[in-house]
Amino acid sequence: MSSGTNLLIARGVVYGIYPLSIAVMLLRMKSAKISRNTLRPPFYSQCYVAAPFAFVMGLGFDFLLMPNQRVDSTGLIIIAVAILWYGVVQVRWFKQDLSVSGAKAIAAFAMSFIVATVAAGAVTLVIGLEGKSWDV
Repeated sequence: MSSGTNLLIARGVVYGIYPLSIAVMLLRMKSAKISRNTLRPPFYSQCYVAAPFAFVMGLGFDFLLMPNQRVDSTGLIIIAVAILWYGVVQVRWFKQDLSVSGAKAIAAFAMSFIVATVAAGAVTLVIGLEGKSWDV
């Protein structure tokens, strides 16, 4: 994306998928009706956790995309640490909010993280293919 504004918008959309996916998973596990009103509180609480995750992931990908090949491993380490931290926080959140076992919390996180990652990849692909017409 040639515009800094477009890049920020794209990152906001992509990283907004993660809190949405996890909030939906929470409501589904509670067997609660999914509506704007029921989704708002868990989504907002997830946004607080997703912000540092998105920042650190962006930093890791920036290191990966640098022309100097010596920082590739640094980028991968940063991304791995971000995902590990995000996973630990989410598993603890599921355990506390749902009063479920660690295994169920891990499964809930893994499923919602995979769904969010696939959706984020699809959005990124669409933005990459169609983004040229969006340049400001």
